[in-house]
Amino acid sequence: MIDFFLKNRLYTVLLLVVLLGLGLSTVPFNWQTGLIPRSPVPVDAIPNLGDPQQIVYTEWAGHSPQDVEDQVTYPLTTQLLGLEGVKTVRSHSGFGFSSVTLLFDESMDSQDQRAQILEKLASLPRNLLPDGAEPSLGPDATALGQIFWYTLQGRDDAGAPAAGWDLHELRTLQETLVKPALSAIPGVAEVASVGGQVREYQIEVDPLLLRGYGITLTQVAEAVRQSNRDVGARTLELNRVEYLIRGIGAVRSVEDLRSVVLKEGTEARRNIPVVLEDVAVLQQGPATRRGALSINGTEATGGVVTLRAGENPATVIAAIKDEITRIAPGLPKRTLHDGQTSHVTIVPFYDRSELIRETLGTLEEALSLQVLITLLVVMVMVMHLRSSLLIAILLPLAVWISFIWMRATSVDANVVALAGIAISIGTVVDMGIVLTENILQHLRNRNTPEPGLESSSHSQDFLDSKASPENTPEPGLESSSHSQDFLDSQASPDSQLSQGSLDSQPSQASPDSQPSLHTIIRRATREVAPAIGTALLTTIVSFLPVFMLQGEEGRLFTPLAFTKTYVLLSALLIVLLLLPTLATFFFRVDTRNYPRRTILLTAAGILVWLLATTWQPAGIDASTLRNLLFIGLILALVLGTFRLYLRYYRNMLHLVLQYRRSFLLSIMLLLLAGGLSWLGFPRIVLPVTTLAERAGLSVTEHAWYQNTSARFPGLGREFMPSLDEGAFLLMPTTLPHAGLEETLDLMQQMDRRIAEIPEVKLVAGKIGRAETALDPAPISMFETLILYHPEFASDEKGRPIPDENGNLRRLWREHIRTPDDIWLEIRKAADLPGITSAPKLYPIETRLIMLQTGMRATMGLRVEAPDLETLDAFSLALESLLRQTDGVRAASVYADRALSKPYLEIEPNRALLAQYGLPMADVQQTIQTALGGELTGYSIEGRERVPIRVRLARSWRNHPETIAQTDIPTPSGAFIPLGELADIRYTTGPAAIRSENTFLTSYVTFEPEENQSASDLGRHLQNTLADAIQSGQLQVPEGARYQLEGEFLQQERAEKRLKLILPATLLIIILLLYRQFRSAALTTIIFSSILVVWAGGFFMLWLFGQPWFFDVHLFGSHLRDLFHIGEIQLSVAVWIGFLALFGIAVDDGVIMTTYLEQRWKSQSPRSRAELIPMATEAAMRRVRPCLMTTATTILALLPILTSAGKGSELMIPMAVPALGGMIALLISPLFIPFLYITLKERSLP
Repeated sequence: MIDFFLKNRLYTVLLLVVLLGLGLSTVPFNWQTGLIPRSPVPVDAIPNLGDPQQIVYTEWAGHSPQDVEDQVTYPLTTQLLGLEGVKTVRSHSGFGFSSVTLLFDESMDSQDQRAQILEKLASLPRNLLPDGAEPSLGPDATALGQIFWYTLQGRDDAGAPAAGWDLHELRTLQETLVKPALSAIPGVAEVASVGGQVREYQIEVDPLLLRGYGITLTQVAEAVRQSNRDVGARTLELNRVEYLIRGIGAVRSVEDLRSVVLKEGTEARRNIPVVLEDVAVLQQGPATRRGALSINGTEATGGVVTLRAGENPATVIAAIKDEITRIAPGLPKRTLHDGQTSHVTIVPFYDRSELIRETLGTLEEALSLQVLITLLVVMVMVMHLRSSLLIAILLPLAVWISFIWMRATSVDANVVALAGIAISIGTVVDMGIVLTENILQHLRNRNTPEPGLESSSHSQDFLDSKASPENTPEPGLESSSHSQDFLDSQASPDSQLSQGSLDSQPSQASPDSQPSLHTIIRRATREVAPAIGTALLTTIVSFLPVFMLQGEEGRLFTPLAFTKTYVLLSALLIVLLLLPTLATFFFRVDTRNYPRRTILLTAAGILVWLLATTWQPAGIDASTLRNLLFIGLILALVLGTFRLYLRYYRNMLHLVLQYRRSFLLSIMLLLLAGGLSWLGFPRIVLPVTTLAERAGLSVTEHAWYQNTSARFPGLGREFMPSLDEGAFLLMPTTLPHAGLEETLDLMQQMDRRIAEIPEVKLVAGKIGRAETALDPAPISMFETLILYHPEFASDEKGRPIPDENGNLRRLWREHIRTPDDIWLEIRKAADLPGITSAPKLYPIETRLIMLQTGMRATMGLRVEAPDLETLDAFSLALESLLRQTDGVRAASVYADRALSKPYLEIEPNRALLAQYGLPMADVQQTIQTALGGELTGYSIEGRERVPIRVRLARSWRNHPETIAQTDIPTPSGAFIPLGELADIRYTTGPAAIRSENTFLTSYVTFEPEENQSASDLGRHLQNTLADAIQSGQLQVPEGARYQLEGEFLQQERAEKRLKLILPATLLIIILLLYRQFRSAALTTIIFSSILVVWAGGFFMLWLFGQPWFFDVHLFGSHLRDLFHIGEIQLSVAVWIGFLALFGIAVDDGVIMTTYLEQRWKSQSPRSRAELIPMATEAAMRRVRPCLMTTATTILALLPILTSAGKGSELMIPMAVPALGGMIALLISPLFIPFLYITLKERSLP
């Protein structure tokens, strides 16, 4: 393949153009070139972390949760449990509805899941469910499907809010115009209405008048139903013209109902029939509702758009906005009494695309800065213009090709997936350096008979390091390599490299003695191909644990593993197939007549300027000069350190060999520091303290022990850092006995108080349900979405906007430094009587938590019991115990009340019914119609369907005493008051019933105290509850049990998985190394690099948690704030950073150790005096490529560490251990020769 593309350069150019076109077409960023059709990678903020879910929803209007549970939910659950692939069946029985959620494993496609559910529903046994309960399959959506929320509001010509529209008018517009329009958009699974009031025709019947006329309530309902009919009578043909015959009798208005005949006229009434208006008041009014919406404390009407599973949210949201723009002119407007025009406007208040844009913008900026920094490092350290240009092509092209892979394999672009590309930049650059340096070395040696075979460039040595040591000869060891030339240039000003001869043309010789440029590049490329492939294999193997992760952590980080693999494969393709051909163009150009050094310095200056204006590390409010100085200082510090390292490397290595014990002690101290940082001092010395205590010594009470434990407590643990979405979701509850109006009033009070916080941009509160199967919320639960302003004013693309003085306008008050400070303000404002506390949650995070655990908090106890009484009592007992537990914020503890909803029960006396000959069904039908109302049909008015409901007048159904007077007709025609036939009593019952796999379930939710990790609190709670049970403080009822749920379990599962996978991965790496070297000792030497970077990574995590670390100001910037230095919990994201680090460490170890072994076999030193110089020279030839990789990786991590945009919360924990490990890797070029010399000295005579 290499020869093919070198010989057919036109094909190479065509392939390059095609890849560029496809890459630009699929790039997820909003790059509108106008030349290439766009087919971007689907984008989202984060991967869909929830288990695949399907919802079976059943409405059974007016029935209590207990009836719904017994007659609908439980029978359905038992039928659905046996479906293929179902892991959990979680059900919710509420007032008038049943929701059964089926959680599937990932082995089954969504459409297959839905198909087997529909098949099961179609084959349910007859009479399994009661009449009127028809189960249906919910929308084809995930837990993150609700991507766009909006309201309908009146706005004036200036766009300011304007009155003039009733809630029922806005709800009618939502149902008849907005909802159908948005539902037709491809990719939309459902549009659900929320809030507002549904208009209905209400027939309020007077029971005294009914009794006077001898008419029953059932007859009234039937008469209304029969009076609302249109009929068709086929056709009539007159004069060869066909007429359709239509009988019009449907109700079109309230007036049509007034003359509905209920009873024929009698002589006493002069044969005048009794009509509906004689016995009832007919009116339009709002239907009973189970949900409401408010914006900043004002009740509103709106809707929510749900994305179909597998669709691109960014594309669908863009289509939604286009459709809203299209229908906006057709929305009604009216002139108010003050002359102001009010135009109904669709106003979004939650738009997922904003989070997607900001998150991708953060990654786009980080990737762009990494490319700029990498190119700058290459130019400065390589000092070769054409090589730098080749690498400049490699970096963006590799990223673009990875987008093609992502598009082909359906890997969405999100913050985690793009982070996989970001952490791969160093490895990609290293591939380019390997190729270009080897080409340069072959060009310098083109007069030799076998160019490349008699040179020892960095690339050739790297190639040799991948070959079998036994079969590798030592040609050309005495020739000057690129690395050695660089070292020589530091000592000799006359050195060729110090004069910039890397860009010089090769020495002239006769044409017959020189191979062609094509041949040189082909040989150089074929030499490094195996080396690059082996390095790539090692890096991919180091990421195998990510592919093996399960559950939420697997769904979160598997895209990262894919994208990292894709970008490495893309780089491999470019390096081996495209760059050699491009090199034939680049290296054919004679640059001797060009000011190469001037061009390099100019290009470097341009890159520095771009970094200063885009990165702005000194602060976005700092001047360009300050940013230039800051970047110059960083580059001088890092690159200068590496230059000094190279210059004095020989001296440092001699010192290490001279003071071996001291150096070994320093390594041991570093490893000890890493262990203390990770596990903490108490765990490290636990065996010693245990033995001491057995001997009667109280070591743990000494001041030195306590001080050391406080200094090294060990890293806290969490499952994953939370993604800052720019919004909070506040979910408190009221007590279940509160009615809708009381709950709505409390929510509006709370929302108005929160909206007064200056940092808050908008408060959208919801109680109860939206009209969707995805939302089974009771009216006692608030869902308040709180959007807050960014710290600085910015434009639509998130770029800061300076004021007239050039300063940035800060939107937060002085004492507000972080979003956590805003949350504290919100919590204070939400502290109202009658409202419980709530944990800090984010919208997307909350949806995932509710799907995975069924609760609305990051931590909680799932309680199961055989009956509701036991469930309620046990939950309250656990609540009381948790309030007294250390580490739990007492105000956040809340147990679901299983039996706290007030009920008014009407229980007919069966003996009395039999005495009067009354069927139970007739009595119950009268109760249902009189009190709840009977839906008798709809009035079709254009596109609107207005319900027609018959019931008793309000004054006859709003109190138990009047309810007791409800007439029950008997077969004899007499009327008997309901109170004489039934027992009417107050009682309590369930507000909702939840179960999991048919077991009754309740939750006790809580929140950890500040600075208390969920994993530590989880373990403490397990011990506390076990001790309470053992001591008798907590009694577990028969058949009851509890289970800790939430972040703690996810953390435990991930740790158990990593404990198996990480050792297995390291073992595979060891086996690969042993297969290459056939020596356990050499394998151990190389593996020592992993130990060094492991210790450095954990020590850096410890440093980030120290308040004094980088607590300095530089150029007006606080370095702790700039690099986001603060305590980092040990999470899956941190382990991903370590995995990325291990691959680089192993590659550098292979380079150094292999060349040492080659020199040993070629020179065969027989004494210590020969061994040390040989090893020193070999190490010096390999130190520069290792340092170049380290320098590139460290500087490429800085834009991630300084990133403050959305998504940086996930990237920074991955970058910090990588940064510490790469700094610690500076020890490896000293440690590996030290170990190698120590090993070989034992074999000397």
